[in-house]
Amino acid sequence: MDYYSKYLKYKKKYLTSKYKIKGGGKNNDDWNSEYKAEKYETLVKKIGNPTSISRKFPNGEIIYVEWKVDRKENKYGFYGNLDMIQLRNDEAIKRHPEPAPVLVLAGKYINVPDHLFGPIKYASETINIEQLFVPTKSNEKFEKTGKKDVALVTGSCASVTISAITIHFVEDMISKYKNRKNNIEELNKIFMNEYDKRILNYLCGKGIVPKVEWLNPEYFGEESIYNGEFEQCKKLK
Repeated sequence: MDYYSKYLKYKKKYLTSKYKIKGGGKNNDDWNSEYKAEKYETLVKKIGNPTSISRKFPNGEIIYVEWKVDRKENKYGFYGNLDMIQLRNDEAIKRHPEPAPVLVLAGKYINVPDHLFGPIKYASETINIEQLFVPTKSNEKFEKTGKKDVALVTGSCASVTISAITIHFVEDMISKYKNRKNNIEELNKIFMNEYDKRILNYLCGKGIVPKVEWLNPEYFGEESIYNGEFEQCKKLK
């Protein structure tokens, strides 16, 4: 399967129709595609300048830009109820529910029960859980007591919105299964199917279902309803 071709065919809002070499970004020579340059400019207009920029040595090429409150400030939800947003200059490819580029990461501090780590990670390779680089007070509590207040749960895709839908999926699975500590392996398929369903709802024009109360896509310059042209969307019609 030609994943890169699928990348190029993504709707114009999310991917450009022609990949461009470095220097082709609209008014921004730091990015290797017009889509990423436009995404960066939109995010700067919506949420301000990034708090950090990572570059390669010695050519100075951007690796990623990131919006994230300093851990010592112990603030939550500063960026439209998210705690971290990262835009990468490179990209990876995820495989399900549809092959798609991964270049936008979004994170939120959530309390994650240890027994659900497996099913959450099994649901999608786009989900990651960082337990140590969390707000300083939470990390200090862990140092003294061994108790974990929050972890930084991140979702990743080609937009902040899809990444946030992924995070909300994690929140819902925790709420529903936080007290279940037996037959955990049975949750693997349940979690993956639920994740795929939610992502396809958005990709296939059904909007954000179930609704994410804390998410406003327009805050990030994105759409609440997106109509993608994917094989699995045809099956849902």
